[in-house]
Amino acid sequence: MSDPAPDSTAATAATAAPATDVVARARRFLLPDYDDRAAAFWTFLVVLGGVALAHATVHAVSQSWLTIGQIAWATACAAWAGMFPVQLPRTRHAFAAGEIFIFVLLLQHGAEAATVAAAAESAIATWRASRRWSSRIASPAIAAISVASCGAALDLAMTAIADGGMVGGALRWAAVLGCAAADFAINTLLLSAVLCVKRREPLRLAPWWRDFSWVGLVTVASASIAAALAFSAEKSSLVAPMMAAPIIALFVGSMRLVFRQQRADDERQQERLETAERHFEDTFTHASIGMALVSGDGSVLRVNPALAMLLGASGDSLVGKSFVSFVDATSASMLPGRFAALLAPGGQHFQLDVRHRDEHGADHCWSLFADVFGSDRRASGCLILQVHDVTARRQAEERLEHIAYHDSLTGLVNRNRFHDMLAAALERSHDNGQARFAVLYLDFDRFKLVNDSLGHQAGDEFLVLVAARIRESVRRGNEVARLGGDEFAILLEGVDAHEDAPRLAERLHAALGRPMMIRGTEVVPTASIGITTSTFGYLAPEDVLRDADIAMYRAKSRGRARHVLFDSSLRAHISEQLTIEAELRRAIETEQLGFALQPLNRLAGRQLVGFEALARWRHPERGWISPATFIPIAEDSGLMTPLTERMLDLSCRQLVGWHQRDSALEHLRIHVNVSGSSIGRPGFVKRLEATLAATGLRPSALVLEITESVLMERFDSTIETIGQLRELGVGLSVDDFGTGYSSLSYLSSLPITSLKIDASFVRRMTESRQDAEIVRAVVSLGGALGKKVIAEGIETEAQLKQLKELGCEFGQGYLFAKPLDPVQADALALKLLATGVAAAMPHAAPPRVQADAA
Repeated sequence: MSDPAPDSTAATAATAAPATDVVARARRFLLPDYDDRAAAFWTFLVVLGGVALAHATVHAVSQSWLTIGQIAWATACAAWAGMFPVQLPRTRHAFAAGEIFIFVLLLQHGAEAATVAAAAESAIATWRASRRWSSRIASPAIAAISVASCGAALDLAMTAIADGGMVGGALRWAAVLGCAAADFAINTLLLSAVLCVKRREPLRLAPWWRDFSWVGLVTVASASIAAALAFSAEKSSLVAPMMAAPIIALFVGSMRLVFRQQRADDERQQERLETAERHFEDTFTHASIGMALVSGDGSVLRVNPALAMLLGASGDSLVGKSFVSFVDATSASMLPGRFAALLAPGGQHFQLDVRHRDEHGADHCWSLFADVFGSDRRASGCLILQVHDVTARRQAEERLEHIAYHDSLTGLVNRNRFHDMLAAALERSHDNGQARFAVLYLDFDRFKLVNDSLGHQAGDEFLVLVAARIRESVRRGNEVARLGGDEFAILLEGVDAHEDAPRLAERLHAALGRPMMIRGTEVVPTASIGITTSTFGYLAPEDVLRDADIAMYRAKSRGRARHVLFDSSLRAHISEQLTIEAELRRAIETEQLGFALQPLNRLAGRQLVGFEALARWRHPERGWISPATFIPIAEDSGLMTPLTERMLDLSCRQLVGWHQRDSALEHLRIHVNVSGSSIGRPGFVKRLEATLAATGLRPSALVLEITESVLMERFDSTIETIGQLRELGVGLSVDDFGTGYSSLSYLSSLPITSLKIDASFVRRMTESRQDAEIVRAVVSLGGALGKKVIAEGIETEAQLKQLKELGCEFGQGYLFAKPLDPVQADALALKLLATGVAAAMPHAAPPRVQADAA
């Protein structure tokens, strides 16, 4: 076959050019913003819809004139309804009552008739709502595709139901509703697909359902009404037309009412949103705290004047910058992750402190609060930040925290803070067996003497100086605390407890032992130190401090300036003491305690003049418990007062019994030891007066003994009580005289009646000239001051002879008799009566007169 002639080729090209030009112009007119892919898809749908509509039209006009008339009438009604759409709430779409006519045609005359009506109704509605020819052409085509396909499927379903003999209305109704749902889905999905292809976006079901859900509901409702009319027409051709108009009018009226109410609600909601937006705008602009809107990556979108002022810049200059550039490196590394977590599903607002350094180099503390801006996290993608400069408040809080956790006098951490640090050390020790620690518990010896003799201000100065010495003795990282009073504690971590802690104790002894001047007085401080370590497997800080305290008291009991390392035997000892304390308390309450009586004699003639009452405790299980064991426990536990009151009651009743038995025994007196804690306790004199009244004992027959050391240590607190006791007529004796630090001025001013020479001097006086001279001095002092002198601990005839030679008048000791139980003492008193020996010691003077009793 030969090539075409040149003239023929030119003619073909000339013919094709106008055709191409027409297509181009048509595309520019119809699809100006469609790319090739979108244009092809649009063209495909239009052609397919045109084919469906042409087929439906041919089929419709081939029917009888009556049918054609019915189809034309229904189509005209559907098209007319399309001119009066009902706007659906919260969407750009509208609903027309023509859907009902379309489904009536579908059920009565088949898919072809419904397709014609759907295309007409869609064309009228789109022509009214849109000016774009692409939409005016595509919408009727898509409506034709949707109704044709769904209608064909419904025709098949109805035929299958009829052929199968299934005449149930429910199945037919379900088929109609399924057809309506399918029609809605196909129609709206194809419309959405056109837009998605045009915009090059994937088709997402969530936005589709959000936009078209009302359309679906109305479509299904229209199908239900159409089915009701069509099924009614099958039974009565007259009923259906009569029902159609009111049903359609009621349906459309109801939909309009519902949608109008919905739009009114939307308008009110919009008004509220606008009001809230105006309120936010006012708040944002005029807020006194800094506020900023930032994007998800932290870029500043907007700042208010308060934040611009905090940053020292204009608001416009801050837009676009990253918010993290305004804060310190630590905060900057943390914020991006916190922002991302906040925008994620389930993210929670947060508040934290960040640091900002201003242009002058000053550091500021900001309290930053962040939350999502708006209610929809995914849609928002924007955060709102509130920034408040809390520098002054944080500084105040730090000062308050320092006050709460530090001792105001020494600046050291206090007991509460030390407790927290010790708890943390315990936790580290439990997590890591190598993280060992030790605690040193310090208590200063004779600190009360400094306070009482130099004054409380001097005591404070003392504490400040020793605290500084302790700090200087420990390494950096080791914590020093003042627990209260003159008690201090040191926490050592990362140490060999059995070596480092004792070495530190030695350094402390050396450092504290240097003399210091306090208000012109040289003071040499010493401390008793208890040490415990984490090797005992402690569970609570209280247990650590308890054992360190136990070790400290053991060190104090061994002498001053010592340290003791805690061991389990100390804990057993303390446990035993606690047991004895509890049993002693019960013994006092149940009157288990008794007493022994040590005779007091005039040395010349060995005449009995009285007794000293000594507390005795016979435990029902342990047997006799030494006073050396339970008296210190009573002193420490606060039981000394009830114990003293018990001894006073027993002693007074015993002596009254002798006095009442015979007048020859009325010269006998009883001496009772009282502790400093008892005599210094408020109400002691009144309780003693009540005891004397209850027993009937005259006050001059009772002598209270108080040790010299306690008398001097508590001089200020006891001097008034001592005066009241002498006014009452009770005798007073200074026990263990010579072992304390009494001054002549105190002794001369105190209304005491006798001095008791300590037994240690008496025992050594025959062998030690120095002790003999001490006894001589005490006897001479007593005579000079007008006080009786009683020697304790006389055990040999040589001691008795020497005391007589020195001029001592009274004494007691094993040479005369050991302490006697009440029965033995009573026998001794009866023997006195039998022998008729009368003591030459005169009775004491009445109250308010200097007594002459031992």
